Amino acid sequence: MKPSDRSIKRNITMSEVAAHAGVSRATVSRLLNNRESDIKITERTRQRVFDAIRELGYSPNRLAQGLVSRKKQVIGLSIPSFAPPDPSNPSWIDMHSTHIGKMVCGVQMVTHQRRYDIHLFERYEYQNEGSIAADDPRLDFVDGMVYATPNPEYPHYENILRSGLPLVFIGPNTLSLPVSSVSVDNTAVHQEITRCLVQAGHTRIGLLLAEPFQAPLSQLRLAGYQQALMAHGLPFCENYVLAGSFDVSHMQACARQIFEVRPAPTALIIGRPDFALHVAREMQRLKLRSPADVEVVVYGDDHAFEHMSPRLTAFDVTQQLLAEQATCMLFDELNGLAPSGRHLTLSGRLRIRDSSPMTGFFLEETPVTNIETAATTKGGVIGPNAVPIA
Repeated sequence: MKPSDRSIKRNITMSEVAAHAGVSRATVSRLLNNRESDIKITERTRQRVFDAIRELGYSPNRLAQGLVSRKKQVIGLSIPSFAPPDPSNPSWIDMHSTHIGKMVCGVQMVTHQRRYDIHLFERYEYQNEGSIAADDPRLDFVDGMVYATPNPEYPHYENILRSGLPLVFIGPNTLSLPVSSVSVDNTAVHQEITRCLVQAGHTRIGLLLAEPFQAPLSQLRLAGYQQALMAHGLPFCENYVLAGSFDVSHMQACARQIFEVRPAPTALIIGRPDFALHVAREMQRLKLRSPADVEVVVYGDDHAFEHMSPRLTAFDVTQQLLAEQATCMLFDELNGLAPSGRHLTLSGRLRIRDSSPMTGFFLEETPVTNIETAATTKGGVIGPNAVPIA
């Protein structure tokens, strides 16, 4: 096809398609936009219209469609970039991008089916950058926003709310904002992992939090850990709990410090996959074996864990599924099928490997059955009355 021919076909109008097919323009519009009507379109008429579209090379003008329908066919995804890569640091571990990629994939699985695109809004939270003004022109180009890992310390989502755009969180809605959210029950998961380690005979269990103590996720996880200790009559020792960050040197320091505590912990719960790799390096330096010297469980799985020695036991938080469900909730609100302010809690899966055989029992992943408004629906968080997971 010549370039000139191609440009001509781009300019074919819906009216020309209608004339070529011998139908009204309204009929063509109804077919292209899947609009219902009391007047049924026969299969023969439908075929004539699509034959005309192929023969003329008609391509719908999405911008013009958006002006009519007031829909841009684009979903915004706000993601955190907690720390820029540091190629000069040989200890830099770029695992954060892997998990962000899973979120993007989850959103894309839904938008692709609905012929929507994704616009990424990046935030550098620990540099307090990435806030979007309520009148930011970029918000004019999206129909709604999925916002990953909300943190009240960096409330970049507030202006999105003020703009009037529908908004759904991937992560807990700890401030009870009028926003729908999808998350894992961090408190229940940490309570259950701690319980199983205690039942395996451990009384000195270290907890390496992924973020500073004041962060919402840290508070939720610490609560579960403390509840399990209290339930088994064990004291809470501050020395066994360290708060991490997304700074590489800080994670390395925490990995060293936890093994300097006396008496040393015999089990560790580590709050993030990249944090776990720093701990593994420190264990190699100290010639500590797992699980013989220290049992290790990681919150957040990574494909690398299956190939390490020892292979690391990890709780898979299913980032892709969280993002997929959040996007479905957003589309429900965009289409007027559900209100905002709903909360969905998904289950995860504990992948038991060499670093912790997990004498306790864990509930196998179960599907979510429903979503409640202004409440939490637990979709099968790990629990004591179930079978071990391989």
